[in-house]
Order: sequence, then structure tokens, then C-alpha cells
Amino acid sequence: MTFKPLAIAVAFAAAASAHADQGSTYITVGGGYADNEIFDDFRLDNGSHINNSWTNELSLGYYFLPALAGEVSLTLPSPFQGDKKPEITQYQLKGLYFFGENALKPYLTAGYGLEKFEVPQNNRFDEETHVFTYGLGLQYHFTESWFGRAEYHIDEMTDESNEHGVAMLEVGYLFGASKPAKPVVKEEPKPVVMPALVKEPEPVVEEVVEVVVEPLDSDNDGVIDDNDACPNTVAGASVDAKGCSVFDGKLEGVNFESGSARLTAEARGILDDAASEVAKFPNLKVEIAAYTDSQGSAAFNQRLSQSRADSVRNYLIGKGISGDQLTAVGYGEDNPIATNETAAGRATNRRVEFVVQQ
Repeated sequence: MTFKPLAIAVAFAAAASAHADQGSTYITVGGGYADNEIFDDFRLDNGSHINNSWTNELSLGYYFLPALAGEVSLTLPSPFQGDKKPEITQYQLKGLYFFGENALKPYLTAGYGLEKFEVPQNNRFDEETHVFTYGLGLQYHFTESWFGRAEYHIDEMTDESNEHGVAMLEVGYLFGASKPAKPVVKEEPKPVVMPALVKEPEPVVEEVVEVVVEPLDSDNDGVIDDNDACPNTVAGASVDAKGCSVFDGKLEGVNFESGSARLTAEARGILDDAASEVAKFPNLKVEIAAYTDSQGSAAFNQRLSQSRADSVRNYLIGKGISGDQLTAVGYGEDNPIATNETAAGRATNRRVEFVVQQ
């Protein structure tokens, strides 16, 4: 065993950290056990079987879609396996396809690359050839950034010189992942209790008859024009104290699981209240606008925001709102309302808004 493979592994890890794309790029490291006679027997000159091997693997990956990732991987012999076990060195390009949106996800994998196979007891089995890999596994996210994998794959040499069945355990880190910010709960001011005052006798005031002119309320929303910040409110919509539709604005707390369109339990509770309010106005047309922060590629963020807008629309339809009232539009990382340079600003930009259209 020389130090050259270890130097390659260290350089590979450094490149992974230097070129990480926040929210999409990840790195994994792990170990495996290779059965070197999974299909056929490969006997040594003394008639004994080829020993099995221990390996280590280092990979750099990128999520092109929430369910699709690609990896460049380096497999090296384990430094702890001893001198009598075959040494496996591989350089591969792999693809992974994940199923479901839960923390525990099954996946399929396939790849192609180069392998160097060295048998210490009998060098007639030593090979440098191409290898094709296929297998399956389970991935589990412990946190927004850390995850683990259990995988079994088969390595077949293209010249049919040998093959391996490999069981792997790996741990991975997703660069740039962050938890969605919790909604800010405003504390209501406490009432000030004033001491009782001695009531003074009221002065006698002569009655004056005044002609009262009712103030104008042009859009009939219950807020007079002088105090109405939104003078053209859609007829029938609920308004706040400033005369603006309660549907126009960000829905605080509507968050999703990392990298997916699956609503959190807290978000579903907020949307239940929103569905109750929309149901009061069956003639309203509402656009559901979803935004992301600027982490990850623009194309990935656009697809993710559209999926999240569709998820909110489908949830409201499931609560009895007519699909004709709702339009879902994903705007990706466009129209930020805060800086994307800080975690707090990015959390503010990851939002869902209701916009009344009619």
C-alpha cells in the first residue's frame, strides 16, 4: 500500500468543498465489503478461493432535480484489510434516482468507470479494465444537511475477468442546506390599567344641531376613502383596517421540507385557516405565488417554486376550494424582498403569497 491513493482521496475531498453549490452539492464518505466471487469461482494457483476485500469510497454529487443526482466517486482499498486481500481501486461516474419525498428514500443507482484489481497471492488475476455498476439503496436524512446511506451494488468488469458484490455504508453532507425560518409571532401589547378617577360634574352644553355629511367609501369595503390605502379593493373581499385585501400578502409560516414540495404540519394548519377565509368568497380569483431564495441553480429553484405553488393549490382544493378560483405560479428566485446574503434574508425570500386577481 502506497501513499498515492491517500493523496488522491485528500485532493478529491478538497475539490468537493471548494466547488460546492449551496443547497444542491453534497459529499459522501463510507466503507464497503466486497464479495469477489459473487457469480463465478476464481481459483488461485494453489486451488484456494480469492479472498474478499474491504474498501473505502469518497464521492462528490450534485442534485439536478429533487429526485435525480449525479456523482463522481473514488474507491480505494481499506488501509486496515491486511496484505492478503485483493486491492480494488475504482474511478466512476454514477447516477442516482430517488423515490418519494420523505426523510427515508429508496433509490436506484448505475455507473461506469475504470477499475484496477490486484491479487497479492496470484498476480495472474491483476486487471486494469472498465467496470459497469448497478444497485439499490436507502438514504435517510438525519438533519437538513446530514444524511446516511446503506447500499448494495454489483461491479461487473466489461472483459468478464472478475466481479464484486459490494455492501456499502456511507455518511453524507449537503452543502448550504438551512432550515426554514419560523414565523414571527407578534406579542400583543398589555392593556394599561389606569387608576379610577373622580368623575367631575359635566358642564351644561347647549344642543347644537349639525348637518353630518357621510364620508365617501368609493369601493364599499367599509373603510372611508381618506383612510383607505387600497381604494380599488375587489368587491366582496375581506379587508384590514387600511382597506387592503387580507388575501394580498405573504402567508407567514407556510414552509416545506428541505428540497421538496411537501408541506410541513405547521404549514397545513395555516392553510386550513386560509381555506376557511377563501371559502367565504366563492367569486374571488386568487393567484398562489411561490418564491425561493437564490441558493442553488435558477432552473432548479424555478421548478421547486412551481412544485410548491402547485402543492398549496392542491391542498386548498382538498379543503373544498374550487380549482377555478386558484392559479399556481412559481417565480423561483425572482422578486426578492430581502437580501440573499444572510440566512435571515434568505428565509424571508422563501415565501408563499396570495394575490387577488378579480
